[in-house]
Amino acid sequence: MMAGAGIITATKTYSDQKLQTVMKNSQQVAGKASVGGPFDLIDTEGKKFTDRELLGEFALLYFGFTHCPDICPDEMEKVAEVVDLVEKEVGVQVPPVFISIDPQRDTPQLVKSYVAEFHPRMLGLTGEFEKVKAASKAYRVYFNKTGDSDTDYLVDHSIIHYLIDPTGEFVTFYAKSFTAEQMAESITSNMAEWKKEHPDSYHPGKEVKMAESITSNMAEWKREHPDSYHPGKEVKVKSLTAEQLAELRISDVAEWKTEHPDSYLPGKEVKEVKVTEEESAK
Repeated sequence: MMAGAGIITATKTYSDQKLQTVMKNSQQVAGKASVGGPFDLIDTEGKKFTDRELLGEFALLYFGFTHCPDICPDEMEKVAEVVDLVEKEVGVQVPPVFISIDPQRDTPQLVKSYVAEFHPRMLGLTGEFEKVKAASKAYRVYFNKTGDSDTDYLVDHSIIHYLIDPTGEFVTFYAKSFTAEQMAESITSNMAEWKKEHPDSYHPGKEVKMAESITSNMAEWKREHPDSYHPGKEVKVKSLTAEQLAELRISDVAEWKTEHPDSYLPGKEVKEVKVTEEESAK
């Protein structure tokens, strides 16, 4: 991704060196310097809950609202599958965190019953509007109430999961296009890298390594148990490559610009450009 003459261009490349540049620059659009930060909210028991409560483990954050008709439930079911896959593969629990962007209706009690529908370890947070707004702003979450009613309305919002590391720093994000298996593979990779860099402080005495391929393991299990494991359904390997990850991130950036032209990088054009293998080799 290169910036020039007011245009940010996402270029598909095929060499490892060029691919790393794409990954690096695409990450800088939503990198550690500009995404994430402290928050001060309320948990489902009505008690104060800050970002410091999550220190020590990787955590997965999602901003939504309990009255969301379909997208939020789908994403919550996906994240529940993600954390179970991660725990099964590496034996480490990743807290899934739901943060309400509709505190006007989402009371601690309502959020409690909502998150309980998806996963027993899912944390639900809400709070005063200004504090919810501050947390959303820190993570560059877009949300906007639609409709004039005080009780019957929807909230338009971004659909992104945020992975934070054991120190509370933003690591990466996963858009709606990511499958549970792709997210789990990415998370285990980040956990393995963190363990390598912090062997004595992060789960000391425990081996944490990246799963060879969650989707590969699922496909192998299906081959061995065709009648009992998702009968009638084809389960095949669809691992996310580094190149696919780069393309997904770049696509998400371009799509976000299309949906928020005035608030995201105003005055700049963000688009995706495909380059042939022959052109990239020049």
